[in-house]
Amino acid sequence: MAECEKTPKCQFFGDKMDNMPAAAAAMKETFCMNGKEACARYVVSISGRPVPPDLFPHMIERARGIISQT
Repeated sequence: MAECEKTPKCQFFGDKMDNMPAAAAAMKETFCMNGKEACARYVVSISGRPVPPDLFPHMIERARGIISQT
């Protein structure tokens, strides 16, 4: 799979987790490089809603809640 096209502007990819480099690297590999469709930030972004700065890629349930808000 290709790298997510949103990485250049993604706050998470831009080292939001500087204090946890191993966890950040694992999440980047899982979500940013290989599975953008499962990334909470990506899902919210393509819905047209603003992505909260504290939303991490693994928070898909929270993303679904954001999307379902009217």
